[in-house]
Amino acid sequence: MGQDERLKENQKKSVGISKNCKMEKKYMQIPRGKAGKTLIAEVARLIRLFNSSKRWESVAIHMLQVLLPLILQKSSLKSKNREHVKYLNKRMEWWKHEKLEELISECEAIQKDSKDQSKPKNNQTRKLSVD
Repeated sequence: MGQDERLKENQKKSVGISKNCKMEKKYMQIPRGKAGKTLIAEVARLIRLFNSSKRWESVAIHMLQVLLPLILQKSSLKSKNREHVKYLNKRMEWWKHEKLEELISECEAIQKDSKDQSKPKNNQTRKLSVD
């Protein structure tokens, strides 16, 4: 596969991801250490591609727009920093190896779980105390 074909394919994927995976605003902070440095290095690489390469210019900014919400989404509302580092490392490996399907499916699963948790269950009633 030629580089031009690969660029077009990545651009189509990034547009599809941004349309298909609507993110709620529940992002982790960038962790310190190796995991955070890996993410920052990838962001810097995409910005360099955007600034320096006419060939990659149109794709790099879309990739950055897709990367951050997918990578930084919390696994749950109450997740801890240790989990953030674990998920960040796993997602960066997927990104590095162009396994976007795994990233998207995880994103959708997290969104589904968060929507299920936010819905009140029918058998639970709220008790009000009157003083």
